Amino acid sequence: MTSLTLKRLCCVGCLLGVILMLTSRSFLQSSFGWAVGGDECITELTPSAKPSQKLDGPSDPITQEDDTKLLSDGAILARPSVLLVNSTRKDGCDIFKGQWIPDPIGPLYSFNTCRQVLTSTQAQNCRDNGRPDNKYEYYKWKPHGCEIPRLDPLAFLELMKGKTMAVIGDSLARNQYESLICNLLQAEDGELRASRTMQRWYFGTHNFTLIRIWSTFLVQQSNETFPFAPDDSVKLFLDKADNFTQFIPEFDVVIISSGHWWERKTTYIVDGKIQGGYKWTPNVTKVDHNRAFSMAVGTALKVIGEIPNYHGLTILKPFSPNHYEGGLWDTGGSCTGKTEPYLPGQAPKNAFNEMMREKQLDALELTVQRLNGSKKRNGSKYAVLDIFEAMNYRGDGHPGPYRSKDPNKRTQRDAKGPPPQDCLHWCMPGPVDTINQLLFELLKTHLPQ
Repeated sequence: MTSLTLKRLCCVGCLLGVILMLTSRSFLQSSFGWAVGGDECITELTPSAKPSQKLDGPSDPITQEDDTKLLSDGAILARPSVLLVNSTRKDGCDIFKGQWIPDPIGPLYSFNTCRQVLTSTQAQNCRDNGRPDNKYEYYKWKPHGCEIPRLDPLAFLELMKGKTMAVIGDSLARNQYESLICNLLQAEDGELRASRTMQRWYFGTHNFTLIRIWSTFLVQQSNETFPFAPDDSVKLFLDKADNFTQFIPEFDVVIISSGHWWERKTTYIVDGKIQGGYKWTPNVTKVDHNRAFSMAVGTALKVIGEIPNYHGLTILKPFSPNHYEGGLWDTGGSCTGKTEPYLPGQAPKNAFNEMMREKQLDALELTVQRLNGSKKRNGSKYAVLDIFEAMNYRGDGHPGPYRSKDPNKRTQRDAKGPPPQDCLHWCMPGPVDTINQLLFELLKTHLPQ
């Protein structure tokens, strides 16, 4: 072969190499947002914007200023969010905006058809505890401009066939969990399987497991002595998710619900140091109550989004509003006499309720932004079960003074003032069942298959 022929072949090879390199660069830039290095023969792929080093530290910065800096110093890669799904239905219906209208059909279950649950959660068994009215059971949620079908327990089990769902949080999470069980038991007998770490109901025909895990703050807590912290305060480690995270890979759907334990005396700890406290005054106050709550929610959500082998749907259920008037649960608050939902525009304004919801949504938004710029994200998705507006209308749906079967309980105001009341949890059956109706609509649209 002549030297001229060799030179021609080399030129052809170089031309092909250049074409391949340019094509690859265009493909990488358009498909993945990566920038390719210069003209060297061996190029190095680097992100077009490098994640901030803060992403490798505590799950949440200490100050709001740090949050703002994080979002402005190149922490988020230039590619669209695929982590937070749109909570509206495919037909455009926003199922979380609407009003309550009368429903002559009423609830799917009663005490007689869900004894195995309602006998163990007597405090929410309002009718059995002597509540004289039942009108609160005969309303349904009507979204603006569209309809949502009744919760079909058999269809729910078919959708969740072979899957596991976990409800994680405080007593409001338990309230929703028990409501869902009562509804599902109308379609199939379930088997209760409890352990020290979780409670499980197993529906064998559909191989569906519904789990409840108790986690009041979503982050690790301790009542042990901590230097410079009051002994009677709960020590919260805001940068360490609670131990439920070890079970996350076993689940297909995770529902996070918390917030109502944050009125207790607490110490806020980040990176092993006290950064603030509630109902006492520490020397360092970089983290206040509202910030601490947002940080805790963000820590839990971010850790879930980074757990290997979890590819499910994580649903944040924002703060469930209470309807105490004239005080709180321990200071004479009351919801006695409420027998029907508030009309649109008449729902009470409660700054604390609204702030807690806002902080949860802020934490979710920031978590999604961070994970979109992180190589640690696991491919799972987030959604919001935003029950706040619907439940804020339902001041009539709480047990009130009907918290037990005690025949001598006070149910009316007397010389001692209003009777002790529960204006936080929901009667069963009652408005809480609508939360699971809305959950089903969310799952039908966004459940990974």
